Amino acid sequence: MLKHYLKKSVLVKHLYENKRQLQQINEKLDLLERQNVELLYANIFRDSIQDSEWVNNKSFSPFQAAANYSLLYKLFKIYDVFKPKAVLEFGLGQSTRLSAQYAANNSEVSVLAVDDNKEWIKIYESQLTRAGNLKIQHLPVGDLRLDSITSKDAEYMGLGKVIGNKKFNLIIVDGPVGHLKQYSRTNVVHLIDNLAKDWIVIFDDAERDGEKNTIELFKKQLDESKREYRNFEFSALKSQHYFCSPSVASMIHDI
Repeated sequence: MLKHYLKKSVLVKHLYENKRQLQQINEKLDLLERQNVELLYANIFRDSIQDSEWVNNKSFSPFQAAANYSLLYKLFKIYDVFKPKAVLEFGLGQSTRLSAQYAANNSEVSVLAVDDNKEWIKIYESQLTRAGNLKIQHLPVGDLRLDSITSKDAEYMGLGKVIGNKKFNLIIVDGPVGHLKQYSRTNVVHLIDNLAKDWIVIFDDAERDGEKNTIELFKKQLDESKREYRNFEFSALKSQHYFCSPSVASMIHDI
């Protein structure tokens, strides 16, 4: 009986180890696939901006926590094809390099970029193509409080006073720091009434739990407001989740 039990224990151990090894192999294959997609987006992005009339500074560094190539490519095409008039960007970074150049070459466009880190703003301001229609706003972070939901340091405080009733065609959700929060980067859930007739909202880091929860919360707010929308996701090394008005849904898919 003891011999039989020992054999069974050894078998269970082997099965467990094989399952763990198989899981590790699948994780490595998934990473390789995402890296290959990222390289594809990188090549397409570089080719796309090569002859661009408005992307004059073609130096980008999509690395680690920065915007990755799937976001930069899609954002470039949105600027090039959709041509949003009013842009709101949460978090300064590589995507702001595109936003700033887009604004500098389109006088009728306004871009508001928000960040909570004064030192980061100071560093980035010297690297951006500056024009009068690009505004960089420092705002402190604070807690989300919405109905029974709370989340610490999830959003920029005082944003409502800065933007008022302004309508935005494009909102890029990439700040404040969202790592390991239950709900991350939640300002946008309060901005349903600030969406223009034709609009796009982009959530970066959509593979993370905090962003996933905020995406679901935003979807709920859209549903409750009876606003029509389409949504989909694109992934490479990182994922982006897109919400948009039905009028631009086919464009998002085609670019």
